[in-house]
Amino acid sequence: MSNNTLFNRTKPPAPEPESPVQFPEWHETQLSNGLKVLIYEEHSIPTVLLKLITKTGSIHDNDLYQLAGFTYTLLTHGTTSRSATQIADEIDFYGATLSSSAGFDKGTVSLNMMTKYLDEGLDLMADVVLNPTFPESELEFVRAQALSRLKASYAEADHLASDAFNKSVYQSHPYGNPSAGTEASLQAIQTADVKAFYEKYAAPNNAFLIVAGDVRIDDIVEKLEARFGAWQPKPVEPVSYPTPSESNANKVTVVHKDGAVQSTIYVGHLGFKRNHPDYIAFSVMNMILGGYFGSRLNLNIREQKGFTYSIHSTLEGNKELGDFYVTVKVRNEVTREAIQEIMTELEKIRSEKVTEAELEAVKQYMTGMFVIRNESPAAIASRLLVTELYDLPKDYNQTYSQKVRAVTSDDVLAVAQKYLHPANAYIVLSGDAKAVAPSLSDFGEVSCLDAMGNKFEG
Repeated sequence: MSNNTLFNRTKPPAPEPESPVQFPEWHETQLSNGLKVLIYEEHSIPTVLLKLITKTGSIHDNDLYQLAGFTYTLLTHGTTSRSATQIADEIDFYGATLSSSAGFDKGTVSLNMMTKYLDEGLDLMADVVLNPTFPESELEFVRAQALSRLKASYAEADHLASDAFNKSVYQSHPYGNPSAGTEASLQAIQTADVKAFYEKYAAPNNAFLIVAGDVRIDDIVEKLEARFGAWQPKPVEPVSYPTPSESNANKVTVVHKDGAVQSTIYVGHLGFKRNHPDYIAFSVMNMILGGYFGSRLNLNIREQKGFTYSIHSTLEGNKELGDFYVTVKVRNEVTREAIQEIMTELEKIRSEKVTEAELEAVKQYMTGMFVIRNESPAAIASRLLVTELYDLPKDYNQTYSQKVRAVTSDDVLAVAQKYLHPANAYIVLSGDAKAVAPSLSDFGEVSCLDAMGNKFEG
């Protein structure tokens, strides 16, 4: 008897029934100054992770692109009692990591270290948060690094396509600002700008702190109160921005990269913010479309056509707005055909119900990966961060799997029809405009730009 009579190796095995797994318990409290603290106790490893999140970021840069990035990078570069070198030496001595950075919607200070050195680590973390000096010499160091990264980015196809796509979708909204800044903005940022930015947005009533790992709730709250309790709250004025207009036709943008032999493609449009009520149903639809290896886009464009090694679709849900896109890298010769296949798959998922087999496989995958990705304190901290930053329901993680399992094929079709707009998409790619642009005119009006965003004549 051959093995093939026992096992059909041409088909994956059916998934086993899902085991009930609960999201772990966590505790929420506040310090005397109103700083919200989210605590997850886990004692299997004697380490602890702390993340202080301030509700600000590049969305508040205005015309000084990268101001938030400079500000948060510089927090660990000097305080009233420690130089940048002293901070680095202390962190190395305790075998810890201390980092600070900014994204679209958040500024982060993160500390990860062994529990037995937690007192010393908290002293250092509090010092960089409460007493930064933003030294001029360190600002110049950060500026030089940023200018170097900016220069390198002009040759990176991924960066060129991503920035051009964001600009097309978000227009004058800050989410569309150049991700690495511009030479003019990087040169313009001064110490006074950095200090003013931090003074304006850094406050306990505009922040929250996540603690995950080997701690006891009462003990860590007492330690945090001793270090951060004197941090004074203050008014933080909300800022509003105009909502980008949606396209009423397909628009094609090619960012020229001389001599490129492949195109980095983005196809998409405005989506919705992270706490939208249809986010989970859309996520299920997106997973079927292009969210994992067994997705339609991957089976078509990678497995059947052989155009690429990887293709995926994504809903980027931010705090204020979001965007949906499909992205792929393909050879110049198949650029047009790859875009056409993307459009075909977008139209297909909008026009007919997904099969029950597809839907069940994706729901099993999503609920299974949710469990796997909750296996460490760092992973739980990330879940809590998303829930708090994006104003999700308190029980979001506890009910996530249940809500995924409740999505039907009718729900998938409804969100696809409501939120996917392949006839009004931005088709943005970085590649050799002379080689690929002539073949794209039937998708829509074609504009060619250089790496600086200026019109490219060819």
